[in-house]
Amino acid sequence: MELKINKAKAFALSAGLLFSVGVLTQLAPTSGTVQTVRAATVTPTAATRVAPATVNVTLHKGMTLTGKTQAAITADGEAHSWSGDTTDYDASKYGSVGFTAYDITNTVSSSDLTDAGIKAIDAAIKADPTGNKYTSKAQTKTSQQVISSRSSTTFSNLAASDDNGDQHVWVFLETKHSKGLVTQQADPVTVILPVTNKAGDKFQTTSNFYPKNTVTPLTFTLTKDGEDGKALAGAKFQLYSGKPGSGKAIGSAITADAKGQLKATGLTVGSYYFVELASDKVSDIDTDDAAKTYLLGADARNDTANKLGFTIGDDGIDPASLNGTYINYATPGLTKTVDDKKNSFTQGSLVPFDSTQKFPTDLAGGKGSTFMGQSFVTEPYGVYNLTDTVPAGLSWVAAEGGLKITSGDKTLVEGTDYKLTDLGTDKGWKVDFIVNNGQVSKSVAALAGQSYSIKYKMVLTADAVTDAALNNQIDLAYQNHPTNTGVQHVRHIIHKVPVYTYGAKFLKESSGVFGSGIAATPLSGAKYVIQDKATGKYFNGFKDGSDEDSVPEAQWAASADAATAGVLTSDKDGKFEIHGLTAGTYVLHEVGAPTGYELANKDQEFTVGPNTYTNDLVTLKDDQKPGLPDTGSTEGQIEYAIAAIGAMTIVVAVSYVIYKRKHTVA
Repeated sequence: MELKINKAKAFALSAGLLFSVGVLTQLAPTSGTVQTVRAATVTPTAATRVAPATVNVTLHKGMTLTGKTQAAITADGEAHSWSGDTTDYDASKYGSVGFTAYDITNTVSSSDLTDAGIKAIDAAIKADPTGNKYTSKAQTKTSQQVISSRSSTTFSNLAASDDNGDQHVWVFLETKHSKGLVTQQADPVTVILPVTNKAGDKFQTTSNFYPKNTVTPLTFTLTKDGEDGKALAGAKFQLYSGKPGSGKAIGSAITADAKGQLKATGLTVGSYYFVELASDKVSDIDTDDAAKTYLLGADARNDTANKLGFTIGDDGIDPASLNGTYINYATPGLTKTVDDKKNSFTQGSLVPFDSTQKFPTDLAGGKGSTFMGQSFVTEPYGVYNLTDTVPAGLSWVAAEGGLKITSGDKTLVEGTDYKLTDLGTDKGWKVDFIVNNGQVSKSVAALAGQSYSIKYKMVLTADAVTDAALNNQIDLAYQNHPTNTGVQHVRHIIHKVPVYTYGAKFLKESSGVFGSGIAATPLSGAKYVIQDKATGKYFNGFKDGSDEDSVPEAQWAASADAATAGVLTSDKDGKFEIHGLTAGTYVLHEVGAPTGYELANKDQEFTVGPNTYTNDLVTLKDDQKPGLPDTGSTEGQIEYAIAAIGAMTIVVAVSYVIYKRKHTVA
């Protein structure tokens, strides 16, 4: 730093060392003798001060980004412009800076006022700004002046010279700057006032000096993990400035790297917050798109419940604090099955269902997330319930349904751990786990992250369409938002479980001419009972029992003779049918032959299963009783003979056609 001292003998004057000595020599008049006369003492005249008593000093604050070239400006009090990569300091971005001026004239001697001496003073002050002998014993200390806008501040009316011509030595020290944003504070500025102007013909009334800072924008590192502790590479966040819910997006979305880390750079003074976006692994709660592995967090939405906000204030911030870990929790799952090895049932029977899923880990609030050194619990679920919807063909009867919710060996208590609402026999039920002032019970909270099962039964009714899927639907509705931030979207997971009931159709006809099947005719009045081959019991019709529902259920008898209510009779077209049975193998046992026909001499098995009722027709044959009819007249015998001959002719013709088809060369 180049220093200018106003007068070379300034401190000699101030010490009263400036003097003059006169010597007068007189010759003797006549004797020729030379006489020496004592020198006369001359009283020095008072010094006339021409330097200003006070001056102004303006500090122009500059800044240079870390790693860039800093300006070099001569400290001569003149006005200068910045050079290199240094620009005017921006307090709105890097925080306000404050300066305090110290008059240290009383702490220095004339030997200190050299370039080397001034550098030594600056070094001592820089090493210990408050404990050094200069500032700690300064004869004058101004109030701190803060640069919070623009880039300069002026210290007015600083003592520059005394009446006896003494100059003053001042130090301008940076006593305030922002943490983290300012990486190198300005060096102390030591000057001797007043300063001679560049032309050397007058003193400066305002001197300009240029302290500089090195500054750097800050970076926030956010780590994204799943509840399983795995890094969520590809997770996306948008950084906003302002208040959550009303801020402004900054730049484009930030994507987490392979370690789950994403970095928001270029941060200066201001308030910020992160908003999580949907990504390949994270599903947005505000949509009903296909569920992904993880669910977007309620705490990272663009609303007032956002917990990922931070502020870099005017005083800056510790850069090491700008980090956090935010955990995503798994999307709720839902499965539902028929709690049986089969999915078809007999009319009137109870169909057992089992809906198995896992309580969300963050159902009552999730632990593990941290932000700027503080742990926090995520918002609990506001909605978590299941609704079972009854299709036509099934009925929900609460007294028979036996709904039970278990997790491991623990059975949850209705009214305490969940609320069960009976929606009606034709509608179903609803189970709600949010029962305690918007929260789950303590028992359910303790089961967070664990599997649970809802088992119950539905009745298969007479309305069940044979061969058609009876889709029993369960709907899991959930919402992991807080409940105090406006309109909330409730998400749904829906599963349908098909249940079936099957049947069979039959055609009863004669065995044809001489048992050939030719000229077979439908037979009415044939009577059959059906035996379940697996149990050996006989179907005895549908009848409502003593249970709570009003649905007629299948009855089964121990013998064919006892199955009087289950007898099936062929109609005028020879047809009869059975429906409302579970899939399996059954046996038809004829208990009454049509008039003029023999009872079948063996039972016939048939299968009931998918589409057997819709697509298949089981044909049953009975032989005519033996012997020609005796009418007592030749005419009747002739008619029967003609009919027999006609039938034989048909047999021959049909046989010939079949033979020709088999032996025709294509």
